[in-house]
Amino acid sequence: MRLFLAVLLFTNTSAVWAALSVTSSDTQILLNQQIQIEIEIDRATESTPDLNQLSQDFSVLGLERMILGQANRDHTVYRTRWYLNLIPRSTGELIIPALNIDGVRSEPLKIRVFSLPDQPEV
Repeated sequence: MRLFLAVLLFTNTSAVWAALSVTSSDTQILLNQQIQIEIEIDRATESTPDLNQLSQDFSVLGLERMILGQANRDHTVYRTRWYLNLIPRSTGELIIPALNIDGVRSEPLKIRVFSLPDQPEV
């Protein structure tokens, strides 16, 4: 019973202490320009972000996952990173909504999309 409580406590608190980030080096892009979004959680996971909520504002080109490990003296720290490639469908301020992975939620990410004067919208 004690082991079960310890495991239960660990699994409930691990989501509280985990961090999920959604970032991009480009937050201002041109219409029809590809943007790469980096999604990272500070643990190893087989889960995948739900990207359905992006389909209204973006074309999803691909998602690549990497699990990274860094060995310290007494333990190994794992991270899971996804590279998400998108193309915006329209101009204006678009939002990458908060994503949820394993019960951990990210902050939304704002992307400004501009068009050149002679560039048609998709």
